[in-house]
Amino acid sequence: MTATAYDGPLSVIGQRPPMIGPAQPTGAVPAILEYNPDLSPILLHGGNGVRDPRYMPRIGQGPQTAGGIPNQDCGWYDTGVGGIALIDAVPQALGAANIVANAPATSATLVLTTTTTAAITVIGSGGYSLPCPVGANVPARALALDGVSDYVGGGQSGAFQFFDPTTSLARAVSVTAAAGATATSALITGMDVYGVLMHEQIPITAGSTVNGKKAFKYIISAVLNAADAGHNYSVGTTDIFGLPMRLASFPSGYATIYYPAPTQVTAGTGYTAGVTTPATALTGDVRGTYALQAASNGTNRLQVFSGLSVAQAIAANLATYTTNLLGVAQF
Repeated sequence: MTATAYDGPLSVIGQRPPMIGPAQPTGAVPAILEYNPDLSPILLHGGNGVRDPRYMPRIGQGPQTAGGIPNQDCGWYDTGVGGIALIDAVPQALGAANIVANAPATSATLVLTTTTTAAITVIGSGGYSLPCPVGANVPARALALDGVSDYVGGGQSGAFQFFDPTTSLARAVSVTAAAGATATSALITGMDVYGVLMHEQIPITAGSTVNGKKAFKYIISAVLNAADAGHNYSVGTTDIFGLPMRLASFPSGYATIYYPAPTQVTAGTGYTAGVTTPATALTGDVRGTYALQAASNGTNRLQVFSGLSVAQAIAANLATYTTNLLGVAQF
């Protein structure tokens, strides 16, 4: 099936207009081509998806065959039953010192772990590139929490890319300081699940652990406001998980969370909506977070599905639509 011209932010992957994928199906039966200027949503083989408005489609720029132009379009897969698949993964057990080991802060710049584990992946030389939507490259020696994020391609050429919910876990981090510690804050620099740069300044309480509010997928650095060689500090992961898309509300018919799956979460406890004011180093997550009500253990599965409310889907312009789906710009 061929693609028509891009028709704005409400375009849907797998529906017309526009369509993506090979001009003919992989089987022997020819595709049915339909050109209807008043076309409404339809049931369609292969499922549907919502286009990522940050990515400019490259439909028609090359053959959609093996070795053709990959990543011509990207977005999120809609299951057609549960909603858009945002998270379907097993969080590893949290650790208070798995990002930065507990040690004296002889320098304000804390030393990130160099050991890959089930919970932490050290990005190798050359970095890690995400295929879309923004062409991000995660730098070498950065840390990925619960594995790297990725996309799943479709068609012979990978002509479209769906965000992979099995790799979408992002977590808030914690800072632990020994009793008597004199540093008062830690600036965490990293990226979200889409490879967008972000920062958070987490206040420090001596003799305690303080959880951050923003969900990081990648950690690039952790820097105290001042060195403190006389006291230990550590940085670790929490059980506060980021949402890859803003939820219209929760709990509601627009969003479903399961933890431990298949147990459905029916109470709003642990859910924090995304901030709506301009993001700073001190504000919360731009898309919102969910704090597990039973600790992660490397076995329990977290699943998040979402639909779009009318208010999210109907927007006066592309910028507003993008904010409706993905929150205000990261800081």
